[in-house]
Amino acid sequence: MRVLILAAGYGTRLYPMTVNIPKALIPVGERVLIDFIMDKVAFLNKEIEIRETIVVSNARFYDKFVEWKNKAKAKVTVINDGTKSPDERLGAIGDIEFVLNKRESDDWLIVGADNIFDWELGGFVEFSLSKRPYSCVGVYNIGNRELLSSFGVVKLGNDMRVEKFIEKPQHSRETLIATCIYFFPRESLSLLNEFVKGKDKHDASGKYIEWLVRRNAVYGYTFEGKWLDIGHKDTLKKIKMFVDYVSK
Repeated sequence: MRVLILAAGYGTRLYPMTVNIPKALIPVGERVLIDFIMDKVAFLNKEIEIRETIVVSNARFYDKFVEWKNKAKAKVTVINDGTKSPDERLGAIGDIEFVLNKRESDDWLIVGADNIFDWELGGFVEFSLSKRPYSCVGVYNIGNRELLSSFGVVKLGNDMRVEKFIEKPQHSRETLIATCIYFFPRESLSLLNEFVKGKDKHDASGKYIEWLVRRNAVYGYTFEGKWLDIGHKDTLKKIKMFVDYVSK
């Protein structure tokens, strides 16, 4: 299994903070945000062999990620997607395709660098392996319908199969959202390639899941604990308190 951390966005919603620094490298005390995801990956590697961990960046911030890797002595491969501005961005789906096509077929755990959470990933991977050859998405009960328009909303059946996935709905009775934590087994990768051929590569990753649910079985694993999406300025205000909590 390989791990891909999506960190090639330009963080435009957080300007001016992220004009010269990517979201994933926003400092929190003596660490940066991506360090907390790397901690989870390192712990997972004690349970399941991870062949490689990859961070995909854009050309603007590639050198900063390399500098972080060297300073932190992180066991990670940094890949440059070649884009230099928000107008050129590949988007989540484009970056996933870009990286996966550079490696031989494998199982992939994909984590958005926008995530910060206190749970471990082992339960999700174990659940996902039990559902192969189908893809799995990590979901979280956000509990607030007013926030749903910013996320992919999920309805699960009794067997944990995703019955419905709607990307950024204006209204929904459901409060389960996708966390940008996915497991794509090698058997499912041809479907990703099929989606990319017929769709806009700039699509959010949720657009692929929304499409996939109509084509094939997709399963959802409900994470429990504390979670933040760091893509919004109001969330940044909560990060210090959150990190203090999860670091205890």
